[in-house]
Amino acid sequence: LDAASVFVSMSVSEGMPNSVLEALSAGKLCLLSDIEPHRELHQLFPDRITLVSLDIDEGSLAEIMTDLIYEKSKKDMVIDSDILSGEKMGQTYLAFYREVLGHESC
Repeated sequence: LDAASVFVSMSVSEGMPNSVLEALSAGKLCLLSDIEPHRELHQLFPDRITLVSLDIDEGSLAEIMTDLIYEKSKKDMVIDSDILSGEKMGQTYLAFYREVLGHESC
């Protein structure tokens, strides 16, 4: 990650995107597939994450990657590590599960 200019993940499906969390913690810009787990992180870090459709063509993907590599204004942003903490993420998912299940017994 230290040598990377941009972190790219074009996953079709993910649970907890730990590799993306690591990249964000390392201060990397992320280019991610537009799937639900990545959308959740994009809501938290809209200036650090770019979402693209899974059916994007190679030329367009390469162009976006190049643009991100040279985008200086976002590279110096600091990520609040409290947002990425295991405790915080656990609390967020617990609240989600409670909402889905419709009760407080979780």
